Amino acid sequence: MTSELSSDIMASMVATEFNISDLVRNPTEVVDQAERGEVILHRRGREDLRLTLASRETYSPVLNEVLARLVTWMMERDSGRQAVYETMVSVFPWLRFLPDDARQDCVRDLVDVAVACASVHNFAAFQGKVASWQSTAEIYSDPALLAKLAGPTEIEHGGRVPVPDAS
Repeated sequence: MTSELSSDIMASMVATEFNISDLVRNPTEVVDQAERGEVILHRRGREDLRLTLASRETYSPVLNEVLARLVTWMMERDSGRQAVYETMVSVFPWLRFLPDDARQDCVRDLVDVAVACASVHNFAAFQGKVASWQSTAEIYSDPALLAKLAGPTEIEHGGRVPVPDAS
């Protein structure tokens, strides 16, 4: 694949971002961009909106299922696992900060959650899982912070902590 084609593919996968006010001021520009790829509309104090062509979403559930089954199949084979691992490291470069065993656990965890999310057509849990693992990688990337968190803690408390009442 040429680098030009590769960059075109990557550009189509990356959303263009606008503020919601841009849609009001210049709807033609925003809609034209949505015809080329996904558009994210930022709203102040509220969750962002996604604007895309309906035709792009028609096969999304079916494609999610196909991809989930393919990745599951790959994870059951050594060469497939390696391909998934290399892909994840290229998508999430921060994985390199994790120790080898944690990196393997992370990839397995992300794949499992992605497959589960695909089955319900909602990837919010995947976003949370990525954020959690990325935070862990950030700790490993900072030797001083890692040493501080790995060492003994000096928390003062008033003795034994009572067992919570289960009722």
